[in-house]
Amino acid sequence: FPLSLGPLPEDADQLVFKALQTYSNKEVVRWIEEPKSDGSEPDDPAPVLVLSAAADDAHGSAANGSASDGKTGTAAGGDEGGHDK
Repeated sequence: FPLSLGPLPEDADQLVFKALQTYSNKEVVRWIEEPKSDGSEPDDPAPVLVLSAAADDAHGSAANGSASDGKTGTAAGGDEGGHDK
């Protein structure tokens, strides 16, 4: 799905988006667990947008994932917790 963001924080290396997902059978899955410091993946991980500095030749277009402050983002996440859709 499309996502449009304003200026990204300069003092962060990632943004965590906690989300609730409701399935057709009314089951609610809480994708709210933040990344663990030991690198292992939580059972219900929240989507994470990893921020990094833009390349020197980046032009800061929304179409390529760059923001006007020079940071770019890469999304991570998915339904890896074994939940039925």
